[in-house]
Amino acid sequence: MSAAILFCGLLSVVIWREVYSSKIQSQFFSAKASQLKFRLESGPSRSIAFPTSGPFDEMLGYTLIPAISERVTKRGYEIRAQARLSPEHLRLVHGGVIYPIYKEKSQAGLAIDDATGKPLFSALYPQLSYDTFDDIPPAIWRTLLLIENRDLLDKRYPYKNPTLDWSRLFVAILDNIVTKFFPSHDSPGGSTLATQLEKYRHSPDGRTTSARQKLVQMTSASLRAYQDGRNTFEARKRIIKDYVNTVPLGALPGTGEIRGIGHALAAYFGASFAEVTDLLRDIKQKETNAARVLAKAVAYKQILALFLSQRRPAYYLGQDQEALKELVDKHIDVMIRGKALPKRLRQAVAKAELNFRSVGAIFQPERLSYVERKAANAVRVHLLNYFGFDRLYTLDRLDLRVKSTIDYGTQKAVQDVLTKLKDKDYAKSQGLMDQRLLAEGDPKDVIYSFTLRERRHNANLLRVQADNVDGPFNVSEGGKLELGSTAKLRTLVTYLEVIEELWHRYRRLGGVELKEALGKTDKSDQLSRWVITYLLEANGSAAVTLEAILNAALERRYTASPAERFLTSGGIHRFNNFEKSDNGRIVDVKEAVRKSINLPFVRMMRDIVQYFIAQIPGGHAMLEDVTNPNRREFLARFANKEGREYLGRFYLRYRGLSSDQMVQALMARMRLNPRRLAVLYASIAPDTSVNDMAAFIAKYQGAGSKPQSSKQLQSLYKATVESKLSLQDRGYICGVHPLELWLVSYMVRAPKVSFTQVLRASTGARQESYQWLFTAKGKKRQDSRIRIMLEDEAFKQIHEHWAKLGYPFASLVPTYATALGSSGDKPTALAELMGIITSGGVQYVNTRVSSLEFAKDTPFETHFRAKPSFGTRVLSRPLTAAVRDTIKHVVDSGTAVRVRGAFVDTVGKTIPVGGKTGTGDNRYSVFAPGGRIIESRAVSRTATFVFYIGERFFGTITAYVPDASAAKFSFTSALPVQILKILSSKLSPLINAPVTAEE
Repeated sequence: MSAAILFCGLLSVVIWREVYSSKIQSQFFSAKASQLKFRLESGPSRSIAFPTSGPFDEMLGYTLIPAISERVTKRGYEIRAQARLSPEHLRLVHGGVIYPIYKEKSQAGLAIDDATGKPLFSALYPQLSYDTFDDIPPAIWRTLLLIENRDLLDKRYPYKNPTLDWSRLFVAILDNIVTKFFPSHDSPGGSTLATQLEKYRHSPDGRTTSARQKLVQMTSASLRAYQDGRNTFEARKRIIKDYVNTVPLGALPGTGEIRGIGHALAAYFGASFAEVTDLLRDIKQKETNAARVLAKAVAYKQILALFLSQRRPAYYLGQDQEALKELVDKHIDVMIRGKALPKRLRQAVAKAELNFRSVGAIFQPERLSYVERKAANAVRVHLLNYFGFDRLYTLDRLDLRVKSTIDYGTQKAVQDVLTKLKDKDYAKSQGLMDQRLLAEGDPKDVIYSFTLRERRHNANLLRVQADNVDGPFNVSEGGKLELGSTAKLRTLVTYLEVIEELWHRYRRLGGVELKEALGKTDKSDQLSRWVITYLLEANGSAAVTLEAILNAALERRYTASPAERFLTSGGIHRFNNFEKSDNGRIVDVKEAVRKSINLPFVRMMRDIVQYFIAQIPGGHAMLEDVTNPNRREFLARFANKEGREYLGRFYLRYRGLSSDQMVQALMARMRLNPRRLAVLYASIAPDTSVNDMAAFIAKYQGAGSKPQSSKQLQSLYKATVESKLSLQDRGYICGVHPLELWLVSYMVRAPKVSFTQVLRASTGARQESYQWLFTAKGKKRQDSRIRIMLEDEAFKQIHEHWAKLGYPFASLVPTYATALGSSGDKPTALAELMGIITSGGVQYVNTRVSSLEFAKDTPFETHFRAKPSFGTRVLSRPLTAAVRDTIKHVVDSGTAVRVRGAFVDTVGKTIPVGGKTGTGDNRYSVFAPGGRIIESRAVSRTATFVFYIGERFFGTITAYVPDASAAKFSFTSALPVQILKILSSKLSPLINAPVTAEE
């Protein structure tokens, strides 16, 4: 018995010593931790395990890497390298025994570098944190330990397992027992700091919901503590530092989650993290300055409040801040006894006010202006799209380093010039105050945007994207802008595509076949007739090369006369040239491009439209033959199209009104009489009785009107309800558009209906309301509508050509004025077109990100890089060569002559430059009958130059005034051309840099 007692006593001593020293545990856990390794190797990994939940794993993007990988690999990226877990590490993680073991980051976030590795952007979070344990004032970490983990830094036990604090666990067990009988008793829990870190970083929703989960937390925390061997003292200090830097402390509107003491000090108290650190670093030093004593007391009370609030941050920091103040006051003496707070400061701390801010501090990743972050933002918005995110907040929290294609040195140099251009003196020094530049208006009102891409290694790399807008709007990629005559470049390309298409169609035909084809070609299809005639006159179509016919097409001549009236877009339109001296000229296409003459391009667009109409089965023929079966189909299309437009207008008028308000609003547009009221009521209540209709008429026919007799009412009822008038007749009687009447009758029964539902329900009504159009008597009316639809169909075909070359919008305005820019464009889309032209017709991927590095130094580390691309041929090489040569003359002797000779290589040789200019004087105009303008006001003004420089570089530069102040300016495309010349010295180092293989 005595031996057993002795054994039990010895065992108790061993266990007791192990509880405090952890010597045996340290051997086991350090040995096991040494097996839990990971390394980075080339290519995709099969030995990797990504977390599926956990607040930090979600915030840092570790849970998202598989989904992001799937998205980016579809967009031209491949996994260059990925982490491999050791077999034992993978087994334990897959088995749900532990979370992955590695040295976790207390700071992480999106970082973007330029092409050379220089930092462009950093969103480290939390921004306010301690780099090392020694940076934390002892008063802060001692306060934390007294609240959470008293003996964590006990130096007597170098092998101590920080996961277990037996005294705290014992107190927590007692507290839980007391809580059973006294629910209001505050129980802090038994988790150590190490276990809490595991919980709020990796457990689902940061909570412990089962004993198994607690075991996973404790096992993971133990293995993490012993990663560097048996001695855990440094690991314990790291636990304190990580907790201080990352402890979750609720959330605030406009700020999001609050993590870490530094962030919380600013967000909740408006306190300076640096000042609080400075005040508390020497808290034990005796102070004679009363103000500093008070400052120390306030700073300490804020720290104590934050540590105590961690138990229930939403409650203490939001719902009941008074309860937190009471809890703080209860702990002051505890802090003094534990020597975290000097006794002489007790009274000052007790009296110090704990004043909360009413609004949380909002933290931006870097407090730079939008102008300075323009290039970084271009990359960030690009990544949002790539990853499928809807908020920059989510993106900026990712543990991700991005290597962009931006050249920071050039970006900054360009940005500086664009910013300085707002200064009148600087603009004057650069020669920008001349006519057609900035002679009128204030330079500070002009927005400048510049984009430069470089074609390298079969990709179009974004090198510069800059503007002088101190706001999120990106002029290059933002909304639709009317960029004037730059649309002539797209029109020119489409014109030559048509010529090439016709050459392929007819080039193998003999003379007889060509004559037969010419005879069958409609006279309005001028392009087909010209190609056939050209081949006939060449004594054998086989001898005509594509290069020859394209060059001949560029020598076709158009009159520049503005005298003609053009039937387009459903009406008669007139167009003018910018230079009146061009009005009497007849010029070839090359000259029209070089001098940007409008009327030749209007006529060219007409030829293109007529060509595509000729490709529609029965296109021109249906206008001649009233029995052509295609006529009814095109008339039905017109009724559907115009009916949709009217319904859209009416829907906006009645949307949001109640049923009674809709009827009242419609009646306000009618001249009321009993018959019209009867028709209206029959429309909105088709199953009505004669008595109901009589009551409606009596209510609304107006004071002083003669009441309707019973016989009159019966007659009205029979003529309106029982006769089932057509929608067209009902609209005519009421004096309103039939579709407006239909819409009100439909929405009275369903006031909250969507426009999509309206369109779905109105299919028959749209056709019925246009029955007048289908009568055989109205051929002239029919023909005008058929022409509108044929033109509309032709522009759909033109849009397909434009969209293939990067046109950014879903449709074109069906008018010849599209050749002059009326359909709008984006500078970045014009740059894409120029990239295709300069690449010989191959469309390469546009990229601004060359590599992505997720989760560096973690078991989830994954590196992506852009895959080599071969591009897609969208235009022939002869066609793009012809266009490139044509637009080179725009710089050599045309509208962009100002930039001629501005770029030279390293030996002084001129680098060829070409491009197309465009000016958009965008106005709101009101016309009187006959086309006379009775009102015209400026809406905006643009001037753009889309250009190429040498073999590899291309881009756009735009000047833009977005509002009515545009009326003060008269600048033309000469302005962006001159600015490109100013920028030439800033761009030359990049343009002349040797091509390397680093990207």
